[in-house]
Amino acid sequence: MIPVIFLIGLIVILILVVVFLLAVISMLIGHNRTLARDVDNVRDKFENVQTEFLSNISHELRTPINTITGMSEIILQNDLNDEMEFQVNSIQITGHDLLEKINDLIDYTQIRDGKIRITEHSYNISSTINDVISQFADTAYDKGLELIVDCDPNIPSELIGDEPKIRRVMQNIIDNALKFTSVGCATVSVGFRPEDYGGNLNIRVKDTGIGMKKKDIGQIFNGFYQVVSGTSRSAGGMGLGLSVSYAIVKAMGGFLSVDSEEGRGTTISITIPQRVYSSVPAISVANTKELYACCYLNLEGNRTAEVRDDFLKTAENLARGLGVRYSHCMSFEELCFRIEKSPVTTVFIGYPEYQEHTQFFKDTAQKIVVCVILPRNTEIEQTGMLIPVYKPFYSLAVANIFNTKTYTQEFTKLRRKKVSFYAPTVRAMIVDDNIMNLRVAQGLLKKYRIKSTIVMSGDECLTKLTPNSYDIVFMDHMMPEMDGVECVHRIRRRPEEYYSRLPIVALTANAIDNAREMFLSEGFNDFVSKPIDNLCLEDALLRMIPVSMRIDPDEATQNENENSVSVLETETETETETETTSETVPEAETTPSLSIPGIDMDTALGFFDGDEDMFREMASMYLDVAAEKIARLREFFTAEDWAGYRIDVHALKSNSNNIGALELGERSRELEMLCKDFAEASDDAKDEITSRIRLLHPALLSDCEVLFENMRKGGIA
Repeated sequence: MIPVIFLIGLIVILILVVVFLLAVISMLIGHNRTLARDVDNVRDKFENVQTEFLSNISHELRTPINTITGMSEIILQNDLNDEMEFQVNSIQITGHDLLEKINDLIDYTQIRDGKIRITEHSYNISSTINDVISQFADTAYDKGLELIVDCDPNIPSELIGDEPKIRRVMQNIIDNALKFTSVGCATVSVGFRPEDYGGNLNIRVKDTGIGMKKKDIGQIFNGFYQVVSGTSRSAGGMGLGLSVSYAIVKAMGGFLSVDSEEGRGTTISITIPQRVYSSVPAISVANTKELYACCYLNLEGNRTAEVRDDFLKTAENLARGLGVRYSHCMSFEELCFRIEKSPVTTVFIGYPEYQEHTQFFKDTAQKIVVCVILPRNTEIEQTGMLIPVYKPFYSLAVANIFNTKTYTQEFTKLRRKKVSFYAPTVRAMIVDDNIMNLRVAQGLLKKYRIKSTIVMSGDECLTKLTPNSYDIVFMDHMMPEMDGVECVHRIRRRPEEYYSRLPIVALTANAIDNAREMFLSEGFNDFVSKPIDNLCLEDALLRMIPVSMRIDPDEATQNENENSVSVLETETETETETETTSETVPEAETTPSLSIPGIDMDTALGFFDGDEDMFREMASMYLDVAAEKIARLREFFTAEDWAGYRIDVHALKSNSNNIGALELGERSRELEMLCKDFAEASDDAKDEITSRIRLLHPALLSDCEVLFENMRKGGIA
């Protein structure tokens, strides 16, 4: 028999082993939990840093994009030859495309962090559709695609919803359709279904592109998904558009679905609940009983089946929606019969049909309206009631024709070269700490003949703003020392009534989400996002400037012509003087005549379109502002106030880069990043960062002193 003492010892040993194993297991579990917490903390910290990085970098990138798109907008106001206009327009389009990529990243980050917000206000749906379609007209034309728009004219004219996000969703899905389609068309359908709460805005975009496999459809909502990836990709983009659109639509209480087949195209359908602000139809025709329209498109021609079917369906839906009698003619002979035997008032034909029977349609246009649907950049001889209508066209174009309004749909040229009013008596103040932003805004206001004054700080704004001194103020949001919000608060607190009713428009490079609500609550009257879009600026001006201060451009031109004799004489004298002087001036050199050590003159003059006088003006302003910032940097450095130091060194960086002082800009950027690191560093790391700032600060001051002296020697006062 086994001794009892041995059994007791064995049991004790087993208990000790179990206890030891439990202790080890407990220790491992605790270690794993600690490790998991550490991983979570690291992941959270990384995601926070990533979010902040994207927010900061978006502001940094949007500022130079503002310069690119704004300056190209100003250049396009001038008379350019076709090649120059194409080149500048390409620069502007690329700038806007880059901006969309930045917005995709920001939206994706907000969605991932659950920070997306929906802000509702009233908006005009037909204006939104028109702007979005106009944006993609050139893209479709350049790819040889048809962009077909089937818009129900009976959609309520004004809805209540988050218009910027709806616009963004439409842009994303149309861009995606055109991107992955090489032959055929993209058809955009917009309708509205009434409900007790208002109704559902229905948007569908169908393309004849490459499509996708059924198993891949679910992946498009996971982010960064490309239907074609690797070196074989034939389309650009980061694969965020559909993911962002899906999340936005979901946040608005709607849904997005995808139907696609590889090699057979893709259809994206969206439903978004909206309230109704005005139930009046977005598009209507006054004299429907008197109208009878015929459409002749040779469906047996070289158009693809999808293009033919979608055109035919769109025309039928449009006629039904407008309440106009309509016939589609399958042949030229049928059209002739209709015109002869029926009270036809309007004929719509394609460009190939017009080319085939040109003289017939010219003769017909002497009796009734003949609308020729033209590809972009195509011209025809206009005679009688022969009206060119440029693709893509939809219900708004047709309604304007039926309502006998003058209509040309050169979207891009209309945006660039025409304004709806002049306001020569309006005095505007533009407040921004960035020289180039000021120059861009001033140039855009100039075409409205608005007199503008530029100031570079909130303090200067408060000093110069006296009762009845300005009719409107454009205020930058992010400025050092006193930002735009604080400046507006101080203006509104002034006792005189003038300051409470003065229109103040926010200029912001951070208008990504909830901007309108925030700015209005802070005392602004409106806001315009940077980069400044010409149409958005004009809309804000129309809202802020009274009708009594606006004049019609045609009337202004007529008045100018009546008083043009003396002006022409003066111009002739000036031209004569210029010609005489030019005989003694040597030919222009290929390199800039102005040379300042520390400034890349090629870069600097590139900002100002080669205008040395403009550069001198901006460089002089830079000297004044930079001297003030250097003085403040000294104070912040002595007090070791790295938060204040970071704001001013950031401004010094931006302004230095804008005049071509690239080395000083890089030195400033390095110090700015160190100040940013200091704010986020642990206590142990802060001493090392402070030592690094103390090492670089004297070099920054030395570089500034040398540059300022070189600028003065170069004639910059």
